[in-house]
Amino acid sequence: MSPLIDQRILILTVSSIFLALGIGIAVGTALPGEEVLLEERNALIAQLEGEFTRIRGENASLRTRVRDLEAQLKAAEDFQRRVIESVVANALVGVNLGIVEHGSGETTRGVVEDLRRWGADLAWQVTLDPRALDERQLEHWAELLRTEGRGVKEIMAGVTAYVLEGLLGDSRPALTGGAVTVEGRAAGVDAILVLAEPSADPVVLGAVLAAVREAAGEGLPVIVGEASSGAAGLGQVGGRLGLAVVDNVDQPLGRFSLVALLLGAEWGHYGVKAGARAPLPWGFLEDALEPLVGR
Repeated sequence: MSPLIDQRILILTVSSIFLALGIGIAVGTALPGEEVLLEERNALIAQLEGEFTRIRGENASLRTRVRDLEAQLKAAEDFQRRVIESVVANALVGVNLGIVEHGSGETTRGVVEDLRRWGADLAWQVTLDPRALDERQLEHWAELLRTEGRGVKEIMAGVTAYVLEGLLGDSRPALTGGAVTVEGRAAGVDAILVLAEPSADPVVLGAVLAAVREAAGEGLPVIVGEASSGAAGLGQVGGRLGLAVVDNVDQPLGRFSLVALLLGAEWGHYGVKAGARAPLPWGFLEDALEPLVGR
């Protein structure tokens, strides 16, 4: 290798080293110092603390607003309950009812207690709980009732028809136990009230309602009550079967609608869900309040 080439390489190498050093110095000079980074960090922390303080304040304000709304709602419900108690006290004296509970009855037990307190005579009460069915009972009832299918829907519909035909025909049914319990005496009634739990299977419930409608015949009113937390759609099923529906029977206004229907209010679907004709029977309410306001 010639001395000229060696010198060029040496010059290029030295130049590269100084260039790299210069770039490093320039980059290092451009980077913020420790004090600048500390200031920026502190500024960011202060900004976040301000945001957290604002959010905490908003949450506290919202909690206060929620408490106020809950208090207003409770006051409104108390007022509704007191007014309804004044209107329907002893209104059901002489009304004989048959109750069909679809489910365990835990969420609708208060309805039955109120009906008794308002004077209704509960001739009999049937509880149908499909969740209590086991395979042995399914097989036994399918053979006994000679149902077309052996599914829960077919069995519960067949059991409902069998039990109601016995009760309405002055013959207490022997087919009880497990998923079916019967309390009271076999007797004719003025109306049948079906109380459905929010968790009820809509397919099974629809079959049970059809069986109740068929057992009741044309002249016996059937009213379906469900909690406001239940899924919408029961009103449509009831409408197709010619049943009245109260979709908020767990609330004071729903209780009033139930009593109004038992006393002859216009037939239909009342409550808070889609398809309801009104929150409650307004005409019946006006007639009921007239003596209280002295008009």
